[in-house]
Amino acid sequence: MLINKNISKRNIMIKSGEVEVVTSEKVTVTNSKLTMQTSSGSVKEIKIMPEEVSEILGTSSIETTELKEESEKPIYLISGTKKGKVLLVFTVDMKIKAKVDAETGSIISLEKP
Repeated sequence: MLINKNISKRNIMIKSGEVEVVTSEKVTVTNSKLTMQTSSGSVKEIKIMPEEVSEILGTSSIETTELKEESEKPIYLISGTKKGKVLLVFTVDMKIKAKVDAETGSIISLEKP
């Protein structure tokens, strides 16, 4: 895992495998664990690494990934493509947007056409 704090004034880039994540949240590595401080000051461990999100969603490619806080939890906001079927016959690439819990890996929401 690579963390680059100099991507811009407020954003941090985290690279895990082939996936890059951008965040403006306060993230740290402590005892080999990636954590994020929430707006209330509590510290949440990010147990699901960015490259695992593609496997969870079954995406063929990820365009953007952002780590954010939502309801006191770290979540990934993902835009990408996923293989799908039209009329159960034709395979197509569908654009998707998803939210994935960075602590548990559960899919919070999935938008597709």
